[in-house]
Amino acid sequence: MKLSKLTLPIAALVLMGCQVRLSALTTPPPTRVADLNDGAETFVISRGAALAFECSYSDFWSGGPCIGATARTDDERIARVYPAHVDRLVPGGFESLSTTQQVGFVVVGIAPGTTTLRVRVAEMDDEYEVTVE
Repeated sequence: MKLSKLTLPIAALVLMGCQVRLSALTTPPPTRVADLNDGAETFVISRGAALAFECSYSDFWSGGPCIGATARTDDERIARVYPAHVDRLVPGGFESLSTTQQVGFVVVGIAPGTTTLRVRVAEMDDEYEVTVE
């Protein structure tokens, strides 16, 4: 089977368009830190604080909530992650509002240190560095 000269560049464009995006849903309590930087793929969180976040994805053809996503941390002695059940109203057709089930998680700072949070959505994997202060 002979591949055309366009096959590899097209495949590269499709793969470059696939991405998982995390967005914070909550703010930290007073005197605590809970920050998610999706661009830098980092979390900074105080010991004992929790941060809820939603997961969405986009690829070359579509996007939306990370249906079926899983998340885990490499070291649960430093930070733990739990599934969250999030309902959020989003604009629907003809300027109406409809309820769409978003996919979310909660990360909790357990002890000072650094670990990795891994989010898996279908065939896409994303890693975030979690620092607990």
